[in-house]
Amino acid sequence: MIDKIKYFIYRIGGQRGKELLTVLKGILFEIRYVRRATLMPSPNANVFHFVFDPHYSHPGLADRLKAILGCYYIAKQNGYSFKIVWREPFPLSDFLSESRVRWQCDGHGPAYSIRNTRFFIYSGLRKGLGCKLRPNKEYVCCCYKGDDLFYVNGVSDFDKRFGSLFNELFQPSDMMRRLLAGTGLTAKGYVSVHARFVNALGQFESSKYPILPVERQKDLLSRCRAAVGRVAEDTDLPVVIFSDSKRFLREVEDLPVIVLDSDSICHLSKTSDFSAFAKTFLDFFVISQSKKLYRLCAPELYATNFSLYASFAGNTDEEDIQV
Repeated sequence: MIDKIKYFIYRIGGQRGKELLTVLKGILFEIRYVRRATLMPSPNANVFHFVFDPHYSHPGLADRLKAILGCYYIAKQNGYSFKIVWREPFPLSDFLSESRVRWQCDGHGPAYSIRNTRFFIYSGLRKGLGCKLRPNKEYVCCCYKGDDLFYVNGVSDFDKRFGSLFNELFQPSDMMRRLLAGTGLTAKGYVSVHARFVNALGQFESSKYPILPVERQKDLLSRCRAAVGRVAEDTDLPVVIFSDSKRFLREVEDLPVIVLDSDSICHLSKTSDFSAFAKTFLDFFVISQSKKLYRLCAPELYATNFSLYASFAGNTDEEDIQV
């Protein structure tokens, strides 16, 4: 029922409707956190905490990263330290290590002081590049919308901004480096192809996206397979295929391409399985380290941001292929 209400607001209100939902959700967050409040002043003055509350739903990895980096930029511009509280279902540090910024949160995180803690709702943020934070406060963002701050505000090099901020904060964890080494791939020594089907070829996740009729499924598979074949013919580099559809990955296995292990494919918003999280971060880094990314695009395919923002993180060339 809640999903149907959200979908109705999205259809009627568009972008403004999404922002309204985020604000309403933020108000509920603040009410919930009242029970944690303290009268003591927070010791975290001039610290901005980005908190992933496990009691609420979260989007996919790309949207989470867009919100994190948007808030990091705002904190940085205001001279605030930036901390991430992501402990469930697994600590973010299992997959990402600190790069040039100490973002891991020591201790218990925000103090939630009535005196100097302020909640920050990351929603839309048009003209947010100049967002001002009050000095000597503790800011906590528990509620966010997966927007790219720079794209929303019309910054032409939003891709470079994302990549720069991502690499300031993050690098692969030791575990992720071992997984990357296990692929046998050399950074910038291969190209990537990504296709996001959601439910087009069969039930992948509970969402509004329908399963296509059988004949349209066959036609879409044929077009995508042909596009992969053309990429393989036009490059001397290995071609690595990424998709949320195991059926599509099986369809292209007989082509001269590489298909990584697909047993744990799942959208992060729909799972708490460790192997699915590890697979998602691994795919993100493998795509980021490719020489070029090709995204397959069609009316029946989902216009994914996952691979696009992975290419931004690695300063990787990207090209959309209409199929």
